[in-house]
Amino acid sequence: MNAQSQIVDQIKDASDRHTDTKNSSNSGSDDSYYDDSDDDDSYYNDDNNYDDYSYYAEPWSNADPILWLEKKRADSNYKFAAINLLYRQTTSSGQVSFFVPEVQIKLAAFYSSIRVTSLIEEGVTKEDQYQTVDLQLFGFQTNPKGTLVYNMSAGLVGEQYSGKTFVEGVIGFRLQPTKRLALAWEGRLAGDEFVRMRSENNFIASYAVLKNNDLAIEASVFGTNATYYEEVRVKGFGFGLGLRF
Repeated sequence: MNAQSQIVDQIKDASDRHTDTKNSSNSGSDDSYYDDSDDDDSYYNDDNNYDDYSYYAEPWSNADPILWLEKKRADSNYKFAAINLLYRQTTSSGQVSFFVPEVQIKLAAFYSSIRVTSLIEEGVTKEDQYQTVDLQLFGFQTNPKGTLVYNMSAGLVGEQYSGKTFVEGVIGFRLQPTKRLALAWEGRLAGDEFVRMRSENNFIASYAVLKNNDLAIEASVFGTNATYYEEVRVKGFGFGLGLRF
């Protein structure tokens, strides 16, 4: 490929070649198209760790579930349910910008999330774009009040350009030396039996500018390093904002 090719064009070209390889592998067989609907990936939300709650709750037995939930939600030491709204923007030296809005829903130690990852590149004559929808179906996180917090999740990635779906897994950890400051790493891996569609590493430093029992606002700086189809590499630095209520 021409070294001067735009990064977004390189990713799309790699996607096309993966489709050709996949179709060739499946030709001459009555097997249906491989269904990537395995679940994997959980958006490790860097910002979800600032919740104030403990997971060591008493069982629901001998109590009305609704009253139990209301009691836990009102308890200042136990943030049982929460919604996180997140936004991350990263710009690389190659003039490619990442725009990543995300919504995460949490219930005790479990969470699900959806994010839209857009890569936008200024071309010579027009703006080019590559986009995926990343759905984390099932995620688990250790007690976020701890100094070191772990999370993992599984889900799906939908590639808008080709219409293909991939399995994705997410793992991460978060070090919280103080109640407001946190350092975190998140790793993502998406693909199918033919190719590793995307591998992504995010390094985050964040600070809670506002934090109380019902609301938290967190500002972050990011370093991102992603590889698409095992050949197209994109990296850069940026900022993020998180709102939890």
